[in-house]
Amino acid sequence: MRTTTRSTRGFTIIELMVVVAIIGLLMSLLLPALSSSMRNARATKDKAMMKGLQQSLITSGEDFEGRFIMPQAVVRLPFIQNGRNYGYVRDRGPEGLAWNSTENLYSTMIMNKYITPDATVSPIDNNPWVGVKGNVLEPNHGDVGVPYDFDAYDPGGNVDNANTSPVGFVDTQFYTSLDDEQPDMATWANNALIGARTGASWDLTAGSDRGCWATRGPKCGYRDGNALHDESPVLKQLGPEQMFQSHVAYADGAVKMVDNLLAFKHHTNEPGSGSGLSRPVTDNQYHCEFGDEWATQHDPNLKLRCGNRDHWFQFSNNDNVSSAEGGSAKPFCVWTQDQWRYIHDQWLEDRCTWDYDPDGESCPDGVF
Repeated sequence: MRTTTRSTRGFTIIELMVVVAIIGLLMSLLLPALSSSMRNARATKDKAMMKGLQQSLITSGEDFEGRFIMPQAVVRLPFIQNGRNYGYVRDRGPEGLAWNSTENLYSTMIMNKYITPDATVSPIDNNPWVGVKGNVLEPNHGDVGVPYDFDAYDPGGNVDNANTSPVGFVDTQFYTSLDDEQPDMATWANNALIGARTGASWDLTAGSDRGCWATRGPKCGYRDGNALHDESPVLKQLGPEQMFQSHVAYADGAVKMVDNLLAFKHHTNEPGSGSGLSRPVTDNQYHCEFGDEWATQHDPNLKLRCGNRDHWFQFSNNDNVSSAEGGSAKPFCVWTQDQWRYIHDQWLEDRCTWDYDPDGESCPDGVF
């Protein structure tokens, strides 16, 4: 009887190398498409959340006589008429122009129930210090999550101090200071609510050319070719490595993608024209361009307000708490002689913060 032995033949080394090469080729073809799809999916989530944020702002305009909600409309000084002090009266009394920071804008929207804390943080935010209020661990509170404090609202009890702190109107433990290793609770920058910028750019009549929210920009508005631009973590949120892309939510509710820092026009007084007219110039939307924009009244050395309507997006922190409460409140203007006054450019620029910058260095001149 003859038995037949069947031999088992495996792959040769050459055959294995061919298979590996084919798999590598397929992966090289697939990965860019997969990476692009993942990036598009992240961008879609970010865009949807920003659109919801702007829709909440539009809803607030119906409650604030056509203006979008802003801290100055909520933080009020005592209402005084005919020599009688009525204390806090909603929609009356001088508005708190000093408190229009990014953190107070978000906190005001939360306190007035237009948004919830989780609506302030994008799912693609890659800053390790940014997280939802209540979830992000706060070192100042024993490394635990601290929910938003709605009980902090007590305007009647704090109206007399509204010129030194917004305590009583918002949760002052809501932070957006990006230049330190402390937790922050919001992702997007906003149109700077300073001076004339709070006018036509921030109400229901504003149109598709008025930006309200935007992706954070690189420090100081540095553009391509600068190391501080190329190393900015925000470049990886929407675009490829070292390429800036930003979502912008406009006043009419539209959200669009822009691919550079010079996507807006800035209106500045025509030098020497004497006509008071303005001309649009190319604007770096993340540059603190407060210089030569002041409106003066009688005294040319008295700088009362920031002048021109602009699209520069500000992500700033004013520390919220006065020195009497253990902090160092940094308002955008000071209350003197019964009116708010901006002091000088540096006063405002010191209140600007950027994406995570452990050095906290000021922006040098002449780099824009």
